[in-house]
Amino acid sequence: MTHWGGETTYHLSAPTFSPNGGDSPLRRLKMVHVKIPSSTAYYKFRRGARTGEDTTAAESPGWDAAHEKGIRSHRVTVYYVEPDVYRLQKDDLGDANLMAVLDPGGVFIAPTGKYPLQVSFKQIDDESAMTASVAETTPNLPPPYTTFSAAGTDGSWVNQDVSAILSPIAQAAPIAATYYGIDNAGCNESTLNCPIYADGLTVAGEGEHDLTCFSTDVTGQAEPAQHAIVRIDKTPPSTAASVGTAGGSVALKLVASDARSGVRQIDYRINGASQQTYQTPIAISAPGHHTF
Repeated sequence: MTHWGGETTYHLSAPTFSPNGGDSPLRRLKMVHVKIPSSTAYYKFRRGARTGEDTTAAESPGWDAAHEKGIRSHRVTVYYVEPDVYRLQKDDLGDANLMAVLDPGGVFIAPTGKYPLQVSFKQIDDESAMTASVAETTPNLPPPYTTFSAAGTDGSWVNQDVSAILSPIAQAAPIAATYYGIDNAGCNESTLNCPIYADGLTVAGEGEHDLTCFSTDVTGQAEPAQHAIVRIDKTPPSTAASVGTAGGSVALKLVASDARSGVRQIDYRINGASQQTYQTPIAISAPGHHTF
């Protein structure tokens, strides 16, 4: 398993084991492989001998009594393994270094030069089942962040429903979930009161919509909620024309209106000529019919 920062509690147990291959009431360590980003830590839990239990097998040939000193007491043994010598094999410490042997309540803090690490032997959970709790604490790693792609989030208006793509980026721990909200004031990284993003979303309907998004990782860390405004205007503007006279000319005045995004510009043609942009009233003096 991998430790991605913060505090995690591991529950260890000690299964029955016989050094000589036969039946024995001895209990052997339970090893948990815990990897942290720039090193690997191993934890061992060993139970103490019960009253009257025969422990001579632990001192038989092939067993290092000093190395196995935890066999007679409840202890957690902490080993530290650098990544380049780490070998993920069952009960294999590779070239591990013994860093600490902890009694219940004991705390180990990694020395200077090692990845910041604290191991606490919290308690013996169950005497009969030989289980214990060990807490590992390391600095919190950076939370994830989310990028998004959607039209109309740059301040511009669009004239159709908007499809948005959210892309969570893990900075350390793997992504747990990405959340989103559309006009949902209660959607944030504290409440998680919003849908989980799957493979796309649509912002629909006219108006300005608040798109919220954020991601969490497997440690429970969440990035601050991001907000973007999506502007949708599906109703085209309208233009009104009025005619006035000024001496021998006719003045054509054009006025456009738009309820949401506003008028960008007015374009016109006279008698099939090239399109022009309207700026001031148009003076027409030539006799005859004119088409606009």
